[in-house]
Amino acid sequence: MRLPAGLLLPLLTHLLPQQTAGAEEPPAPDVCRFRDGFGYPADEFDLVTCAWCYAYAGPQWFPPDGRLQIGQHRFRRRDGSDAVTYYLYSLDGNVTVLANVSDAAATAAISATFAEPQYAAKWLGCCQSSHACCRSVLRRPESEIRRSGEYCPATEDGWLCWNTTRAGQTVYQQCPDYIYSHQRPSCRVFAKKQCTSNGTWWAPSAQHGEFTDYGECSNMWRGLVRQYVNIGCNGVSVLVLLPAVLLSAAIRSLHQGPLLLHGSLMAALLIRCIMVIATSVVLNIAQLTGAASDADGGLGCRLLQAFYKYAVLSSWTWMLAVGLGLHNSIARPFAKQFSAWVFCTLGWGVPVLFVAGWAAAKVVLENELCWMLNVHNLVWILDAPKLACFFVSHRDRCSVAR
Repeated sequence: MRLPAGLLLPLLTHLLPQQTAGAEEPPAPDVCRFRDGFGYPADEFDLVTCAWCYAYAGPQWFPPDGRLQIGQHRFRRRDGSDAVTYYLYSLDGNVTVLANVSDAAATAAISATFAEPQYAAKWLGCCQSSHACCRSVLRRPESEIRRSGEYCPATEDGWLCWNTTRAGQTVYQQCPDYIYSHQRPSCRVFAKKQCTSNGTWWAPSAQHGEFTDYGECSNMWRGLVRQYVNIGCNGVSVLVLLPAVLLSAAIRSLHQGPLLLHGSLMAALLIRCIMVIATSVVLNIAQLTGAASDADGGLGCRLLQAFYKYAVLSSWTWMLAVGLGLHNSIARPFAKQFSAWVFCTLGWGVPVLFVAGWAAAKVVLENELCWMLNVHNLVWILDAPKLACFFVSHRDRCSVAR
C-alpha cells in the first residue's frame, strides 16, 4: 500500500531545534522512560510508544501485505546523549510516517492499514493509554530514570504503564482490552513485571531489552482446552448417532411418518457434530497455535465455514420439522398430514437460502480472515432463523401440552 505523498517525512532530528551559537543552554526537560531504557520528552514519547503499539498489534489485524513496518533512527541530542526515534514505513521502503495521533492525516493513513475499524480503534486506545502514562506517572528528571539500586524506575513497555517498584518485587496489572482481537477473557487475567534485587527491570538479554510477562493474558490455552473439550463431546455424539442413523437408513419400515422425521433429525445432528469437529481441528486450533499458514484462509477455508454454518442451521430446521410433525399428528389427528417433501424442503432446503445469503454478504462486506469477523453483525442472518425455529417449536409444545 502507498500512503499519501504529503506524509513523506525525512528522518531528521525533526523534534530537536538547532542550538544557535552563544545561546544559553536551556534546562533539561523532564522525560518519560520507555522499555528501551531511554528517556523521551513527552512529544517524542508519544511518537515512540504509538509506533510500538502498532508494531505489537496482532497479524490478524491487517490484510495481507497491508501492514507497515517499524523503523529506527538514532541521533545525538544537544547535550551529547544518544537518543532514538521510531517510525512506520511501507513495504517498498519509499514511504515513512510518524505515528502522530495528533495529526489527523497521519492517523487516518495508519488507521487505513488495519483490516477493520475496530482494530484501528484498539491501536488508538493503546496510544492514548501510553500518552496518559507519560503525563501522569512517568515524567521524571533524566538522572532519576537512569538510577538503579533500591527501586526500579517507572517505565512503559509498549502496552502497560509500570510505576516505580521496590527492588526484588514482582508487580501485576490487569491485561488491557486493546491487546485482544475481540473480547478479553471473562475472568481477570494479569501481566507481571519483575524488579530484580539490583533495582533494574528483569531482561532475558541486553539485546531483547526489559521483559513483561503477558503469558496469562493469552487466550491460547483457554481456547485450546475449550476446543479439545468441544471435540471430545462431539466425538461421543458421533459415536452415539452414527449407529442410529445407519439403522434408520437400513430399516425400510422407518422411512415413513414421524420415524422418517426423527431419522432425518439424527442425520442432521450427526452432520453438525462432524462439521464442528472439522472446524475445530482445521480452523480454530490452527489459528490458536499459529499453525495456519495463511490467516486469510483462501477459498477452502470459506467453504468449510459455509458448510459448518449450514450444518448448524439444518439441525435447527429439522428440530422445527419434527416439532411440526408431532404437533400435526397429536393436536390435529384428523387433519391432512404434510407430505415428506415438505418437511425435507424445510429441513434441508431452507438453510441453503440463509447460508447463501450470509455467504454473499460476507463476500461483499467482510471477505477476509476466513469469514471469522463479525463487524457488521451478519451473524444475525443465521441467528434470526434459529430463534424463529425455537419460538415456533416452543409454541407447538405448549399447544400439544394443552
